[in-house]
Amino acid sequence: MPIGEAHHEDLLQHGVPRARLELVYMGVSGEFSGQGAERGDRGTGARLQLVYTGTVARERGRDVMLEGLALACRAGIPCQLTLVGADEDQQRYCANRARELGLSDEMLTVVGRVPGTEIPRYLRRADLGICIWEDRLWWRFNPPTKLFEYLVAGLPVLASRIRTHTDYIEDGVNGFVFDYDPASFAQCLETIWARRSDLSTASERAVLSSGKFKWTGIEPRFLELVQEACPG
Repeated sequence: MPIGEAHHEDLLQHGVPRARLELVYMGVSGEFSGQGAERGDRGTGARLQLVYTGTVARERGRDVMLEGLALACRAGIPCQLTLVGADEDQQRYCANRARELGLSDEMLTVVGRVPGTEIPRYLRRADLGICIWEDRLWWRFNPPTKLFEYLVAGLPVLASRIRTHTDYIEDGVNGFVFDYDPASFAQCLETIWARRSDLSTASERAVLSSGKFKWTGIEPRFLELVQEACPG
């Protein structure tokens, strides 16, 4: 049961019989549904509100986000980035790097690890959710669950250019795509700020593209496949 199209295709290319394969997405809890999707004021605040959830590590775009945020703010693009899921070492690193880059508390908030049930409330406050991965071989196959959580919550996705993002995010439709470097990240924020009146429409399109990723629709087939694989 591969969880993404790229992995499904790779398994076929490596000789796994099609009859033994079925694509089953990582389902998103109903708690994420509608978090902020009903907002008609997306993008109308004094700052563009960005959220990232997950491990705050270099290879997961930590420095690209921090340096890109600093570039955007220096260019006059008002943004606030909230990182959710940093451990103590990651929090210290971000605090030190923020000082070096001149990022104030109004520009960057770093939150420690929180229970999964608390994530929806962070998404509710945001204008966009960030998915960012360094282009490593093993990340070209399975999409991150946060991408689907953002879409279900009605958050347009700000996604780095890697297939496991761009298979699901159409630039300018249900999100925005940037190259994995600070300058491209900052340029994308500038474009979004200039088009911020379109964010509510992008939010609606995010919800429309999220239906097949909800666990309520995935669960029956998932259990059926498990029972077929392990009869009795």
